[in-house]
Amino acid sequence: MGMGYWANQAYVISEEVLRKVCKKEYNALINLLKKLDIDVEGYNGQILAQEEYEELTNSNDEPLTKENANKVGEVIQELQNAFNKSSNLGLHINYQSEDEGSRYDDVEGLFWEVYGFTGVTTEGQAFIDKFGENSIINASWASFG
Repeated sequence: MGMGYWANQAYVISEEVLRKVCKKEYNALINLLKKLDIDVEGYNGQILAQEEYEELTNSNDEPLTKENANKVGEVIQELQNAFNKSSNLGLHINYQSEDEGSRYDDVEGLFWEVYGFTGVTTEGQAFIDKFGENSIINASWASFG
C-alpha cells in the first residue's frame, strides 16, 4: 500500500481568543497542565487530541495517576461546555506534527478546532461580531501516512 499526503481543513480559534471567550475554564486547564508538569507538544499533544488522557506523561515521562488523567479530561470537557454555552459552537483539541505536515501548513502543534461554524451560521456570525473577523480562522494543513 502506498503512502501519501492528504488535505485537512478546520476552523481554528486562537488561544488568545479562546481565553477571552472562556477565561475561567481556559485558565483552569492551563494551570492544571502546569501543576501536573504536562508539556502539550509532541507526544502529549497527540494524546490530548485523541482524548486518551490516561496515556499522558509528565516532563519526566512518568505516567499520570488515573485520578489526574481523569481530571485533565474533566477540565477539558468543562472548557468545551463553557465554549458551547457562550457561542453555540463546538470545540475540539487537535494536533499537527511538524514532521507529518508541510511547511505551508496554517497550524503546527496543539490547536483548537471550532465546529458548527461552516457557512457562517447565525451563531458563527454573532461570534465574529463579538470577537472580531480574525477571531476564528479557516486553517489547512497536510498529513502524511
